[in-house]
Amino acid sequence: MMRILTGIVAILAIGILVFIGVYSGYTYGRDQGYSQGYIHGAIDGAGSGYNLRNPTYDEALDFMERDQTNKREYHEAAYTCSDFATEFNNNAEAEGLRCAYVYIEYIDSFGHSIVAFDTVDRGMIFIEPQFDKVVTLEEGMRYSQENGFKEPSYDDTVRRFTIAW
Repeated sequence: MMRILTGIVAILAIGILVFIGVYSGYTYGRDQGYSQGYIHGAIDGAGSGYNLRNPTYDEALDFMERDQTNKREYHEAAYTCSDFATEFNNNAEAEGLRCAYVYIEYIDSFGHSIVAFDTVDRGMIFIEPQFDKVVTLEEGMRYSQENGFKEPSYDDTVRRFTIAW
């Protein structure tokens, strides 16, 4: 009888030790994974170059003045409005400014690309990167007429526009 009781106690003791070991290992591993993963992710994220901020209105205008994208020459087959908008956008983001690429669809199936900043003090502003000009953009408006540009041969009434951050 004593042997049976000793065996049961031994089995229970081993079971308790295994349970404590597994539970402790799981808890320790989980806690280490969370804390180390968080630290590693925070360090990697901070150094990724994607820490962009919305500028003030004056900062956006200052960037527009300093940026040289508008000095490029428009070429129908080689460097168009989408290239101007992309270059301006990339330059702004390289300086830590959050800048959007804006694609405009016109009524006559043509399109156009510009950029935008969501300024912290005056809200969204749209910029024509070919001419360094703050422009107005609204659905239903004639883009060139509203912004003082030469009228194109097609209807440039804005059907809709898409803002990509």
